[in-house]
Amino acid sequence: MESKNLYIFADVDGVFKKYGTRYNDERQEVDEDCVANLQLLIDRLTQSNFKPYIVFNSAWNIYKPGGLMRIFLRGGLSREFLRRGIRGCTDVCSGGGRPVMRWLVKHAKVGDPYIILDDEVVDYDMLWCRLIHTNRFHGLTREDVDRACEMAANHDKPLNHHRGVAVKALVKEARRIMKETPWLNDERRFAGVAHNFELAQQALNATDFAARAFLREDV
Repeated sequence: MESKNLYIFADVDGVFKKYGTRYNDERQEVDEDCVANLQLLIDRLTQSNFKPYIVFNSAWNIYKPGGLMRIFLRGGLSREFLRRGIRGCTDVCSGGGRPVMRWLVKHAKVGDPYIILDDEVVDYDMLWCRLIHTNRFHGLTREDVDRACEMAANHDKPLNHHRGVAVKALVKEARRIMKETPWLNDERRFAGVAHNFELAQQALNATDFAARAFLREDV
């Protein structure tokens, strides 16, 4: 059976560079344990008959694909994968959901499997159904890898499955905002919670959910 392309949209800070990790003033570096988990994810996806590719969606896009390849080679990602598996960067140096969608529309086919790795959750709209929200202080973990592999395995499930994934993730994020953002004033906190619940309602009911999640209508 022919392997199926799978795109991994990857932020760097908070995914492969844990917050609180000391930066090297001479050159940018990533955390080796997080890169080891990325290699594990790549290997497991490959064993599951996917052909994984990385698209960087990060402020680190300023280093361009060549610079990022050198950074991740130093971090321990296999040279073999780096030669064939880097598909470049999204079109901005800020991350978020909108550049992911623009890249998919331009370079992928509707229904192609994809996964998003990010510690920030800006403008992901219905792409929440494919988002692995990492903890910025831990970076990419084995648990995140397990979730990503499960997500990939379920990429061709019926559309209602993906609606449910998005709803669950958005409700979880709303609860996180309530519990873990003491620095926000009440107005901003409640606005964030309300926004996530509104998106969850849209994930349940929106007739254009498939288009907003880059899924086929018949999935």
